[in-house]
Amino acid sequence: SSSNYVLLAEWLQQDAGCRLDALARQRFFEPWGLRHTGFEDQPWRVLPRRGRSYGRLTPERGAWQELPVALASWGDGGLWSTPDDLILAEGQWLDDWRRHGELSLLARCCAEDARFGPADEPYRFGLELLPHAGHRFMFHGGRYAGFSSLVLRSPGQGLSLVLLSNVQGFDSSASTWVERLWGPDPMAADSAAQRPV
Repeated sequence: SSSNYVLLAEWLQQDAGCRLDALARQRFFEPWGLRHTGFEDQPWRVLPRRGRSYGRLTPERGAWQELPVALASWGDGGLWSTPDDLILAEGQWLDDWRRHGELSLLARCCAEDARFGPADEPYRFGLELLPHAGHRFMFHGGRYAGFSSLVLRSPGQGLSLVLLSNVQGFDSSASTWVERLWGPDPMAADSAAQRPV
């Protein structure tokens, strides 16, 4: 998370003349049919279907405790959703990719552009890039107070994976899940074997 996203959210609110949650709902969530997604800057407020997060109590075996969520900002977080809505959103992103290819929003966000950093920088506009076995994966994930999330996509294959967990310690790293689902990267092994010793 970065304070730059908090500043971006503030700028969007000033420019649009409304709160970020209203702007996002009007521009993205409602047109895409996401009825259970929104920005929330009041973590103590009761939201329908909100999950709670848990962590293990140590040293007690099998004992759990609820972890408090005290995040009261948005832009760098504060987005609440459901698995169903995230899958609908992924359908929209992949459809945009299929229809517009390199002109799609995902492609433009991940394109090499010297204005946004060096060409070998794998991070663009909140998305990270991960090459694996000849495929290009894009992902965004995070964790906070026992919650973990990962949205992993391979637009060229037309595939997305959405992972949500409310248990502290869940491994939501993109490299772990890419290797679990696509196996070891033979290209990485080949390049390692070709390196001089």
